[in-house]
Amino acid sequence: MRILVASSLLAAGLIGVVVITSPAIIPAPEARPAEEQAPTPAGPGSAGAPRLASAVTIPMGRFTQPERGGVRYGSAALGLLLSPGDAPVAAWRTSFSTCANPGHWIRAGFDAGGGVFSVQDGPTARTPTPSVSGANNLSGVCKFTVRAVNAHGVSNPATVTVTVDPNAASIGDNYQNHPGAIVGTIAAFEAGAKAGQRRLLLTPGINLGTSGLVLVNFPFTSEVKLVDADPARPSVLAGVVIAGSSGASSHITVESLTLDGPNQASEARLKIVNSNHIIARNLTIGRSEASYRRDFFGVLVDGTSSDYLLERNEVRYHQRGFYLGSGKRGVVRDNVVRYFLGQGIYLGPGVDGVLIARNVFLSPFRLPGDNGDIHFDFAQRADDFGGYLAREGGFDPPRRDTGVPQNDVWENNIFFNADGMGSVSGFASWRSGVASRSNNFVWRNNILATADANGFTLSSSGGASYILNNAIIKANVGDFRNAPRGASTFDIGPSLIVQPKNPGNWAGTMLIAGNFVGDSIKVESPFAAPTLERNVVYNRRRWPGSEYLNGDPRARLEGKSFQEYRAMSAAEIATWVKDSFRRFDDRGPVHKDGAWRTGAEVP
Repeated sequence: MRILVASSLLAAGLIGVVVITSPAIIPAPEARPAEEQAPTPAGPGSAGAPRLASAVTIPMGRFTQPERGGVRYGSAALGLLLSPGDAPVAAWRTSFSTCANPGHWIRAGFDAGGGVFSVQDGPTARTPTPSVSGANNLSGVCKFTVRAVNAHGVSNPATVTVTVDPNAASIGDNYQNHPGAIVGTIAAFEAGAKAGQRRLLLTPGINLGTSGLVLVNFPFTSEVKLVDADPARPSVLAGVVIAGSSGASSHITVESLTLDGPNQASEARLKIVNSNHIIARNLTIGRSEASYRRDFFGVLVDGTSSDYLLERNEVRYHQRGFYLGSGKRGVVRDNVVRYFLGQGIYLGPGVDGVLIARNVFLSPFRLPGDNGDIHFDFAQRADDFGGYLAREGGFDPPRRDTGVPQNDVWENNIFFNADGMGSVSGFASWRSGVASRSNNFVWRNNILATADANGFTLSSSGGASYILNNAIIKANVGDFRNAPRGASTFDIGPSLIVQPKNPGNWAGTMLIAGNFVGDSIKVESPFAAPTLERNVVYNRRRWPGSEYLNGDPRARLEGKSFQEYRAMSAAEIATWVKDSFRRFDDRGPVHKDGAWRTGAEVP
């Protein structure tokens, strides 16, 4: 098992070292520097004294290693310090209240008498952590009584309760960068915790620096969840990297975490390389414009990864929402990508058998100062790796599955450009040659509404491929008086374009049927021979204002201001887009089942 451990937090003074000092070597108070002298307390509850919550609880895993899992008393995430009072907190005092074995816990500071351990405020002012013997004996509940001291007095007493989860290990913030909190071996962890309940607990307020949490070579044989120990006090990690060896079955679920911060060291907030059976669910990835930097992705999957599931995540303010460089049997569903600055989703060479379903891609967006050289696509499949290998640091280069890409299925997705920064292509497949031809490609029941002539562009096809029941239609990018910086629009709607450049790009069969296309369907190559059936096209007509999906570009979005639109949730926007399309398409083919799917409803 290989663990990567960084030292940046230690160098920055952000990691505390637990020290127990014998009373015999502590200088008398008058011999200590003035700034280290303990204040003279005026009694609990004195005017100007600190104020603490009466009680807080910390979940800790039974498989936690020594000196791991502690939390700074003053951490906002702990929620213990309600107010420092009229002067900064200078020290903390800890005593045991109820513990099965107090000797199993390390207390920071020195023995000030009476079993009370005191420590100056700062990185070492932490809740007690397991001792060497305690790490193998944690169980039940342990309570500590804590008081904070400042120049005006002593706070009210507070109770800190540590509850021990028998099926978990903790990741604490007094060390960094790996789940070394597992006592013994991975095998012992899996044998000692109940299957289906194994967890890695992020201690409240954990800060693992710009590397985030790095899990390298953790071949769990069944599911282990990485979660916040206390969801009410969530941690914000710079990112999570999961990397295994070839053939490893990682079986890690990353769930309900926030991945954000301006100084992430990797290429992506969530990076999965050469790891199988990974689930990422309910993640918040990026929260504001400060989350963005160039060549930075929300989720990256590469190498020999397989059997992964990415669902119900929200990615905002990243150059690419999802980057799938390689891998087999992936599912990407029910996610939201909003305010991307390049591609909503990108597929590189070697992706085989991915299902992309029920996702909502919204609003490409340029930040002030961006030089405009990044091309916008809602979805792109290309020949290159986007420079990823050149930026591969800290791990062995990923071993990619290099077979012919095939078996992509895209269904029931919404791609909607309303408050984007200028035009954005819909789906673009820029693949060339026999070896990189997309085989057995399916694109069905999607709504793609954008302000670019390139709605759906396909440059290669092999096997039996289908483009069925899609709406590829015009959406303005907004009122010039209300839209954000640089919005623009076109008079014509997007097209469906088939344009392989050489005979090697085309083989097998393709059916294009039941689509509602805003401009036209164009077969631009003598090498391509798709079958076209029952499509409805507008054939390069100018569109009156009433025929934009979201209203005349000189007016507001269906009666909404841009401020109102931007405040809508992705679910609200998805419903609104479907309803708008129903109204828009009332002169088109009859919908058999009242669903939002379009055209002739080809099976």
